[in-house]
Amino acid sequence: MKKFICLLLAFLLSLQLAGCSVSDGRLSWNGWPWESSSELPRKDDTEKPLLPQEGQEEPQRVEVEVGALEGDLKQLPTGLAFEGGPYAYTQQQGGYECLETQEQQCYLQMEQAVFQISAQQDSRGYYPTNHITVQNAQLDEAQLRKVISAFTADHPNVFWLANTFGYAYTGQDTEVVLYSLLAPQECAEKQELLNQELQSIFVGEQAIAERMSEFGRELYLHDWLLARVGYDEAAAQDSQDWQAFTAYGALVEGEAVCEGYARALQLLMSYAGISCRLATGVSQEDLHMWNVVQIDGQWYHLDPTWNDSANMPRYDYFNVTDEIISLDHTLDPNYSVKDASDTAQRYNLNIPACTATQANYFYQKAERINALDEETDRRIITALRTQAVSGAATISFLLGDGLDYEMTVSQLFLQSPYKFLYYVQRANEGLESSQQIDGGSVLFAEVEAQRAVTVKITYQNAS
Repeated sequence: MKKFICLLLAFLLSLQLAGCSVSDGRLSWNGWPWESSSELPRKDDTEKPLLPQEGQEEPQRVEVEVGALEGDLKQLPTGLAFEGGPYAYTQQQGGYECLETQEQQCYLQMEQAVFQISAQQDSRGYYPTNHITVQNAQLDEAQLRKVISAFTADHPNVFWLANTFGYAYTGQDTEVVLYSLLAPQECAEKQELLNQELQSIFVGEQAIAERMSEFGRELYLHDWLLARVGYDEAAAQDSQDWQAFTAYGALVEGEAVCEGYARALQLLMSYAGISCRLATGVSQEDLHMWNVVQIDGQWYHLDPTWNDSANMPRYDYFNVTDEIISLDHTLDPNYSVKDASDTAQRYNLNIPACTATQANYFYQKAERINALDEETDRRIITALRTQAVSGAATISFLLGDGLDYEMTVSQLFLQSPYKFLYYVQRANEGLESSQQIDGGSVLFAEVEAQRAVTVKITYQNAS
């Protein structure tokens, strides 16, 4: 019987993040003239810390006896969720690329071990996975935390791991054991449910279309995710509700907190052939997780949690730069520049610089307004009519640098000449009765940092 030192993963990138604050920013709506109001529909006051907070003790190191598992292990299904999807699967490797050679050996063994789970529950209620042996290397605790962080950051499909691990040294070798929250049979059943959900998105009559651009795939899956998932307020207050912190919780159960949103989006991007990483940091004094996504060779920040508004689809954090995200998000430092002497410091593994704007949502999809003139009127009326014919939920505008942002928003929505009401009236002249837009019930969201406005399209015959 071998004794392993077991530790909580208190310093992991992947530790459950709860209580992500989500703001709908400035929303204005209703009436002529429309009155401006602000709404913060979701603000969580508590946070489950990634790290011990001031005055709290470090995680205790506990010796746990672990016997031989070979005859007791159950093999979970491995491989992709389905065959024959429209896009080649992309294995995320941002974490792996940060590791040294011996650390990579440990990581690669984890890819096998986590699918081999003991049927016997230990005294703490966990199910040990198969042991990992890194030969001729004694990896210290900080290195093991880094490896597990890298592995979990690259594998959103592995949703069953407990927030603890064990390690021991045998001669010059390092032995590591991870733990499952679920028994093998239940884990396999949940795997199958997740795979079925993924298959429904990528294969079949209602699946994502073929030959879409990377931006098109990203937008489709982002919108699908936000239509499918609701923010789990209860889990935000109780991190014991662990499924909400996983891709499984988001995609199968339909409820998640920020970590679940980010991991689900990363998994969807993998099956869409797009590189996607997890980013952690602080936003409005709360710990938070979001994504960075590579589109056409350029990296962008994408925060699905903050885009998930209760009132209307939002794209405020869809493919934005470091400069934009830093207005209300503070990234944890990359591992390469963290203070090596501070073992409790939070870090990201490998977040690239995000400076491009080409795939920003407003750059790609918003209607430009450089002047409130007749040419702009004709173009916006046509665009609004097109959106209505397609049943679109929103239309966005990007205001030119030569315009005063606040004054132009007021002229569009809040005071004479009430240009948007004019656009609605003229667009309705060319629409069928089932497509008519309700000009008296309009909700718009200002995104001043990007000089954009998103307007919810409400239809007169909507139930």
